[in-house]
Amino acid sequence: MHKGLKIFLGILGGLAAAVLLTWLIAPGLPVRIIANRMFSYQDTVLGDYPYAEIGTPSDFKPVTEYGLQLMLPQSAEKLDKSSSLKIYSNKDSKPASEETLAVAFLDHSTAEDMELIGENGFTQEQFDRGMRGIRRAKPNDNYECWDMLYNVTPSDYNVRKHGTWKFYLQLMRMKDELYAGVGEVGYHFENDTAKGFVFEYGKPGADSSNYALLIELYGKDDLNRCHGALIKSKDYDMLKKIANSAQVVPE
Repeated sequence: MHKGLKIFLGILGGLAAAVLLTWLIAPGLPVRIIANRMFSYQDTVLGDYPYAEIGTPSDFKPVTEYGLQLMLPQSAEKLDKSSSLKIYSNKDSKPASEETLAVAFLDHSTAEDMELIGENGFTQEQFDRGMRGIRRAKPNDNYECWDMLYNVTPSDYNVRKHGTWKFYLQLMRMKDELYAGVGEVGYHFENDTAKGFVFEYGKPGADSSNYALLIELYGKDDLNRCHGALIKSKDYDMLKKIANSAQVVPE
C-alpha cells in the first residue's frame, strides 16, 4: 500500500474515532455548536423589572377586562362600547397636558394548560424527555412553561444526554420567534396578586412615534390563565405608571 494512502486512511480512521467518541460522550455537542450559529436570541433571558419604583397617580381610575385591572388616566374611555374588543383611549377627551394613550386588553381565556404540549408543540413524552435533556425542572403550569422558554440558554443543554437534540433545537427556534415577536427585551414582574412578564414591545422609530409595553400576567391562584394588555403612548412614563398598577382580579 502506498505510504500516502496509509496516511490518508490513518487520518480518516482518526476522524471516525473522534466522531464516535464525541457521539458516545457528548452526542449533543455538534447540535449545540450548530445552534449557536442559527439563533439570534439563544442567550437572551428576562431581566429584573426596572420600573418598580415609579408610582401610579392616585387620581387614575381602575379599569378591568378579562381579569386584568389597570389604573388609567381619567380621560381614558372604551372606544366602542358595542364592540367585543376591549380597547381604551383618551384620544377624544385628553387634556392638553396628556399624550394620546391606547390600551388594548388581550383575551387569553382559550389558552390550554401547558401550551407547549399539543397539536402544534410536543407530545407529553417528548416534553418530559426533552426537559431532562436541558437539565431543568419540568414546569407545573403555563407560567413556569413560558418562563422556561424565555430563559432557556445553550448552557442548560446537556450535551451528554442522548435523544433530546430535536427538542432543544425546537425550543431554541420557538424562543427566537417569541423574542422577535414581543420586542426583544423583557422582564420578570411580580406583585401581591400576580406574576409574569413585561416586554419592551416598541420604541419610537421609523414605523411608530410611540413607546409600547406588553403585559402578560398570571394570577397567583391560577398560574395557567394568562391576562394580557398592550399599552402605547408617546409618554413613556405614563406607560410605566400604568404597568405598575397591574393586578389580576376575580373574573
